[in-house]
Amino acid sequence: MATAIPILLKGYALFALSAGSANLVYGENFVGDASVFKPKSASSALADSQIRYLGTQFAVTGAITWWISNNLVERQALLAIIGAGLVVGGFGRIAAANKHGWGPRMKLAMWTEFIAPAMLYVFGKVVGQW
Repeated sequence: MATAIPILLKGYALFALSAGSANLVYGENFVGDASVFKPKSASSALADSQIRYLGTQFAVTGAITWWISNNLVERQALLAIIGAGLVVGGFGRIAAANKHGWGPRMKLAMWTEFIAPAMLYVFGKVVGQW
């Protein structure tokens, strides 16, 4: 049971690495087709740049999470920082939804960002990981 947390973290790390890398490679095409972003516009260029940049950050977060999962006892504080970042990101989604409306899958992503770090913490306490 105590090995469950590192396995869960490695699963998240692989997801973050693959989704972040896909954002880096595909840019704005990752989130929609030409009907979503006006081609060759300033807003399209900014969106493409932001998606690629943030995708890279997500991939790096995945790599760091993989590293953390190899020694949870010594690297617990770093995992808490990543979890706090996920929660703050959930508030960012609420702000965007209040301004632009709830897009597809935004509620699922928001609740995942709120619930997953809390569940990981509780699960870690239950199995005695920290």
